[in-house]
Amino acid sequence: MNSSSSFPSRSLLLLFLLPLLAFPAAFFTAYQGELVRVTALGQLSWAHLSYAEELKDDMAVIDWSKNLERLPGMRAFQVVLDSKVVAQGGNLEYLPQRPVSGVYFLFPSDWSFQSGSHRGPHLSLKFTVVFHSWPGPFFWGLFAFLSCWSTGAIMLLVSRTGSASGALPAATLYGTGQWPSTLAPEGSFQKQPAMAAPWLGDRPYLFIDKNYVIRQVSPEAAGALLKKAEELRNGHLLDLAPDALLIQAFENGMDAKIQKPFTAHPHVSATLKADSNGYWLILEAMDQL
Repeated sequence: MNSSSSFPSRSLLLLFLLPLLAFPAAFFTAYQGELVRVTALGQLSWAHLSYAEELKDDMAVIDWSKNLERLPGMRAFQVVLDSKVVAQGGNLEYLPQRPVSGVYFLFPSDWSFQSGSHRGPHLSLKFTVVFHSWPGPFFWGLFAFLSCWSTGAIMLLVSRTGSASGALPAATLYGTGQWPSTLAPEGSFQKQPAMAAPWLGDRPYLFIDKNYVIRQVSPEAAGALLKKAEELRNGHLLDLAPDALLIQAFENGMDAKIQKPFTAHPHVSATLKADSNGYWLILEAMDQL
């Protein structure tokens, strides 16, 4: 596969596959980080509350409540002793209807922590707190998804735009005077045939690859075009000022007989034969027809 076809393929892979992988990767990375942080905050708050309750110091509980309310991201909390609310704060609407002991995630970016203990045969102390974490695991995953998707879309757009501008037919370039480079870039050459086809015999010929670069030239063909073989080899077909009919035949990829294929050499005609790697151009003198 050549680079022009592999680059759009890589862009398509980036556009569809990587975003699907990026979302869960970012989600679970953020999830684990927030889980550790909320667990630490919840356990620390519970430890301070337990100490204040053991002292049976109401002012200590009040101070604890005020400090908890000032924590960044704290949405709501509630402390219940048996069925009596001992302390609460924040927006109680954020508290879960059925809190679960431990830490769990509240979509899209909240976390709930609950812990408790028994204070006697019939009394139990329960502490529930909800923290807000922005942007949270879901939005981190969404951000990673959109980043990969937009990067892939831009790469695909750039690659297609480049392919479209670079794929103008030679006939169009010939008519507008926008000539390709005389030599094709190194490493971009089409595969050449190992030697001239046996059926050519000693006839003058040129082998031209699909990039319109002359890869092989016989001494007879060079003489017919009044040039040296070294001058023609690895040069561009358009440097010979080909007739528009010859360019059209190349574009169609069909065998053809062209009278006066080169305007600068009206005494030469040519037969075009397609090959899997390019085209054979067999030259003949007009007086031989």
